[in-house]
Amino acid sequence: MIVLLNCPVHAGGPEFVAGASFFDPTIKGVPVTWPQGVVSYFTDQGDLSPTLLGPNADSFVATAFGMWNSVSTSAILMTQAGTWPKT
Repeated sequence: MIVLLNCPVHAGGPEFVAGASFFDPTIKGVPVTWPQGVVSYFTDQGDLSPTLLGPNADSFVATAFGMWNSVSTSAILMTQAGTWPKT
């Protein structure tokens, strides 16, 4: 009975791959990567919500990315590249 209920499981591989709907169709199936493993992000100059003001939201995001940056086996580094201009 246990053998019949045991389904094979698969793990590994990239989470996201290029596809025809969001990427150049000629690279469909290629893992999404960042040059030199650096992800630059920008934050909004406004408030995220009435309870999470702009500077606190920036700190919140920086702390979250900082946790990933502190992982010794991480292959990427996330850095804030600035803020989006107000429109």
